[in-house]
Amino acid sequence: MIFDKDFSFLRLRDNLEDAKNLLESPQATIYYNSQIRLAKGETYFQISNSPTAIVFNDSYEVYLVDCSGAEVEDITANVFLEEFFDSNGIKQIAWEYVCNSEYYFKNLSFRFRNTLNNDTWFTNLVNITECDKELTTRFDYKHFENHYGTQYERADYYQSIRLSTYYRNPINEDTREEYHEITTNNTTAQRNIKKRKRRYVLNDIDNWTAVRIDNMVTCSYLYAAFWKMTNTSPIEFVEPEMDSNISEGELLLNPSLTYETYTFVYQIFEGVEITRVLPFGINTQANIENEGKCGFNIVPTLNTGTLTLYDASDDSVVSSFTEVDMSISVNDLYIPTLNAASLVNGDYYIQFDTGLISAIGIEFEGISDKTTWAFELGDGEYESTEYDNTQYLTN
Repeated sequence: MIFDKDFSFLRLRDNLEDAKNLLESPQATIYYNSQIRLAKGETYFQISNSPTAIVFNDSYEVYLVDCSGAEVEDITANVFLEEFFDSNGIKQIAWEYVCNSEYYFKNLSFRFRNTLNNDTWFTNLVNITECDKELTTRFDYKHFENHYGTQYERADYYQSIRLSTYYRNPINEDTREEYHEITTNNTTAQRNIKKRKRRYVLNDIDNWTAVRIDNMVTCSYLYAAFWKMTNTSPIEFVEPEMDSNISEGELLLNPSLTYETYTFVYQIFEGVEITRVLPFGINTQANIENEGKCGFNIVPTLNTGTLTLYDASDDSVVSSFTEVDMSISVNDLYIPTLNAASLVNGDYYIQFDTGLISAIGIEFEGISDKTTWAFELGDGEYESTEYDNTQYLTN
């Protein structure tokens, strides 16, 4: 038997029933799955530690499914993963989810499917909603070694999650008995050591999530709501409410006195990037792309905004286009009426607004410089009258 030591908040199992089973007390006849609360517009990262292999070979799809397994939404474009072997030689994944969904308090599971052989894996049930976001806290955490048997040393990555727990008030633990002695010119002064903790309230904490929070707060680096925390304490919680699987709890965290904050960056997902622009570079009337095309690494969405063609010699506007003049073709933003071939010889550049394009719910910052999408229109190197091939003709 392989002992399961997966402390992921989004834990993967190879069938839905096992994924939903949180091994709660048999005395709990009412179950709630409201502790994990993912919010729209954020990105979350988890690392699996499955007792059995999770294999995709880069061929996968991901759906949100309800508690009966019915498909709710295809989120394949929003999930990015990296496969690796753990220290036991078992295939695992690190995966990043760019959340762009809103399902209020509907219980949902992430269903991963290998599209080559149809093998599937499911996460435990979670809520995906921005409702009452102020009563939740985002946590980002990282460890550099096998942490209680897990594979969290993979953390060149920060794992991240949002939980139903909110900051209530500070706890001042200054004491007169603890002080520093400062001696200057034969004068001794004493001052208190500052100790102030932040109290986080967990109204509906279940034991399964509590175990994972206890594991999370012992990581090398921990940020709560992007503030760095140190000297954390285990969760204190009371008896479960009636016949449910939840109870009330408190989590005490010490904010770092250096006031360090966590800067979010994508870790597997590369962000929305331009892959090509046309026309580009040096062109002649014979080879220039008459239409405009701007390609992206993922399928874009066309929103409202303006794209402008400039004359580089004086930065004057040659022509402007709004979203009604454009369309999306596969991964390209397409401007069919750019009419580059009708321009006079010279240098040109194109810019467009932030938000004109978005992908998987993320606004693209647009183009605001003069070099990313620039092109030159000129004559060919030779005119037909500049050379004569008569001497090469034979009978």
